[in-house]
Amino acid sequence: MNNIYNLLDEKWIPVMTFDNKFKLISLKELFIEAPRIHSLAGEMKSQDLALFRMFESILISVYTRFDIHGRNYEWIETNERDEFIRLTGHYERGDLIETWKNLYRLRKFTSKVIEYLEKHRDSFYLIGDNPFYQVNRSDWDALKKTDKNNKERSNPPDLNLIMLINRTVCQSNHKINVSTPRSFINRNKLEKDELARWLIMYQNFTGTTGKTYADHKIDSASSGWLYKLNPVYAKGNNLFETLMLNMVLATSGSDYVPQRPMWEFNDKREYIDKALKQIVPDNVSELYTNWSRVIYVNWDESDPKMYEAVLPKLDNSSAFIEPMTIWSGNTPAKVGDAKQNKAMWRDFGLYINADMKDSMRPRIIDWLNEIRNEPDSPIDDDAMINLCTIRMFNDGKASQTPVLEVHDDLQINEKFLFDRSTMEFWEERIEETIAKTQEIAVKFWCFSTRIATIKYHDSNLKKASMIKYDTINFKNNSDNDKRERVIKRKVKSVKVKSFAGRYEQLLYDRLNEPFKHWLHDLRPTDERDEKQAEWYGALESLVEGIVDDMLVSELSPRDLGGFCFREKDEGEKMLNPFREARYFKARIRNELLPES
Repeated sequence: MNNIYNLLDEKWIPVMTFDNKFKLISLKELFIEAPRIHSLAGEMKSQDLALFRMFESILISVYTRFDIHGRNYEWIETNERDEFIRLTGHYERGDLIETWKNLYRLRKFTSKVIEYLEKHRDSFYLIGDNPFYQVNRSDWDALKKTDKNNKERSNPPDLNLIMLINRTVCQSNHKINVSTPRSFINRNKLEKDELARWLIMYQNFTGTTGKTYADHKIDSASSGWLYKLNPVYAKGNNLFETLMLNMVLATSGSDYVPQRPMWEFNDKREYIDKALKQIVPDNVSELYTNWSRVIYVNWDESDPKMYEAVLPKLDNSSAFIEPMTIWSGNTPAKVGDAKQNKAMWRDFGLYINADMKDSMRPRIIDWLNEIRNEPDSPIDDDAMINLCTIRMFNDGKASQTPVLEVHDDLQINEKFLFDRSTMEFWEERIEETIAKTQEIAVKFWCFSTRIATIKYHDSNLKKASMIKYDTINFKNNSDNDKRERVIKRKVKSVKVKSFAGRYEQLLYDRLNEPFKHWLHDLRPTDERDEKQAEWYGALESLVEGIVDDMLVSELSPRDLGGFCFREKDEGEKMLNPFREARYFKARIRNELLPES
C-alpha cells in the first residue's frame, strides 16, 4: 500500500462550526476555512492541543520566511520547497511583526500556506514510503533496537499499540481497562482519520511504556514533550484568531532562528539520529512536531499493527523557546507540580508577573504584549484575552499512563496583561485577594476537620482538630501551596482528611466560576477597594452557606450535642458544632472586613 490517504485532502480534522455542527475537514480546508470555524473538536482537549501545535508549526514555518504577499523577506533565501537555506542580509525582526499585524487585519491566511503544503505533499501521506509521523519498514529495520537491559530485540518485536495509542482506552497488552469505551473485539480498530489524530497526540502524551529502545544508550524514556509541561495558550473568537494569537514569529533575542518542522529533515533517519543525541530543538516548529517514539505501522493486514521504539527524554529545564507554558522560576512548570483541581486563577501571578523578578511569563503573553504595544496594533483596546490550559495527569505509577485530563480558562482585560501601569497598579491587589481567598479556604478546611472529628469521634483529636486558625496567614501567592501542605500534614486521620478534602473541593468548585467572573469584569478604572470588598462579600456568603449545609447534612442528632475529650495538661474540652461554626464565621467575617 503506497501513498494512500493524504492529510492535505482527506477529511480527518474534527471541528465545530458556529452553528454548532460537527464536521471533518482536510488540512488545506483548515487553513482556508479557519475564520469560519469555531474551534477544534477532537476526542479529547489534549488531542486538540497536540494537533493545534502541529498546525502552528506549519504557519510559523511559512510566515517566518514569507510576507503577506508570498515573497521572501529580503534578507532570506529559500529553496524550491520553500525551506530555509541561509540569511542573505541583515535580519529585520520588524518584518515578522509587520507580517503578523497584516495577517491579523486581513482576517485570513494567505495562499502561501497551501502552496507550502503542496510542496511537501509527499510528507503528509498516512500510508506510504514516507508515512506521516512514522517510519517505513526499511527505516525501522535500520534501528539497532534493544530492551532496557541492552539485549537485542526481534525485528520487529511483537507489540500491538493500537489500544495503547488511543487515549480514550489507555490499555496495554497486559493490563485490561475495565471502563474502556470500546469492546474487546474493537479495541484495536481505528479508522484512518482517527489514527492520524492519535498519532500526533501520542507523540506528545506518551507515558514511559515500551520495552523496545531505539538505542542501547538510552537511560530515560521520553514521556512526550507536552506531557511534562503546564500548558497555556490564548483562545480567540474563531480558529483563525486562536491560531494567530499563538503564532509567535520572532524569538525574544536579536538573532533569526530558522524553523525546521520534522518533515523538513532530509529523511527520518537524520531526525532520529538527532533525537538520540538528546539535542533539544532550537526552533518552535521542530519543538511542536517533536517525537517521543519511533513508530512503524504494518498495513499488510486489514487492521494495522503498530510497533514502537523508545526515544530518549529531552531536558526541558532550559527550553526558553517554548511559548506555551507557565514557568516556575526559570524552568517550565511541570504538570506534576500542579494540583489536579487547581484552577488557573490561583496561579494568576505566573501569567501577569509584572516585575519579572521571580519567574518568566509565558512566551505567548510576551509576544502579544509586544504586538499590543505597537503603534498600529490590530489588538483592540479593552479587548478580553482568554487564556486556557489543558493538563494531562498520569496514574502515578512507573508507566505514567494518562488517566485524567483537566482544562480551564481565565478571561481578563488586555490592559492587565499588556499595560505596565495597569499591571503594576493592580497586580499586588489581585494577588492579595487570591492569597486571602486561599487562606480562607485552608481555614475552612481546618473547620471541616473539627466537624469531622465530632462526626467520627476520632481518636487522634489534638492533631486532627486543634490546628490554630491564627497560624494560617498567606501574605502572598508564592508560598501558599507549600504552607498549605505543611498545615495539612498535621492531620493523620484518613477519615478526617477525606471529609475535609471533600468539602474543600466543594468550596473551590463553587468559588471558581464567581471568581473568574469577578476577574473578567475588572477594569483598570475600577476602584480597587470597592472591587476587593465586592469579592470578599461574595466569598463570605458562599463559605457561610456551605458551613450551614454541612451541619444539616453531615451531623446526626448525637453529633449535634458535641463531643468531650481530654487535652493533655488542660483538662476536658468540648467540641460543639454550633459553637465551632459561630466562631469560624465570626473569624472570617473579621478577616474580610476592609482595613480602617
